[in-house]
Amino acid sequence: MTFMPPPVTDQAPTGSPLAPRKVSFGQAISRFYGNYANFSGRASRSEYWFAWLYSSLVGLPLYRLAFPSIDPDTGLPIPNMLWLGIMSLWFLANLVPSLAVLWRRFHDVNKSGGYYFMALIPIVGAILVLIALCKDSDAQQNRFGPAA
Repeated sequence: MTFMPPPVTDQAPTGSPLAPRKVSFGQAISRFYGNYANFSGRASRSEYWFAWLYSSLVGLPLYRLAFPSIDPDTGLPIPNMLWLGIMSLWFLANLVPSLAVLWRRFHDVNKSGGYYFMALIPIVGAILVLIALCKDSDAQQNRFGPAA
C-alpha cells in the first residue's frame, strides 16, 4: 500500500507553491507572513502589490496616530509616544517580510534581489525599480524557479 499525499490546492500548474499568477488579497497577506524570511523563489505581481497595499492600509493610520498634531511654532509633528512605539514595533515586524516579498518579486521578472539597490541612483534608479515591479512575470522558468 502506498501513501499518496492529498493534492495541494495552493500550487500553480507547474507545481511551484511560491508564485501562482493570481492571488487574492487574503492569500497575499498569508503568503507575506508565511514566507517571512524566504528570499528565494518567485512572487507574482498581485502577491507583491497586495502586500504593499496591506502595509500601506495599516501603516498610514498608525503613522497618523503616532503623530496626531503639529506644533504651530515649529511646524514639526508632535509624537504620541504610545502609538509611536506601536508603529515602530509594527514596522520592525514587517521589515523582513517586506524585503523578502520584494526580492521574490524581482526574481519573478528574472532580476536579482539586489536590483533593489538601483533605487539609490537618484531619480532614474527609482523609476527603473518601479518599472521592474510593475512588469508582467516571466512566463517561462528562469534562474530563480519555475513559472506558475
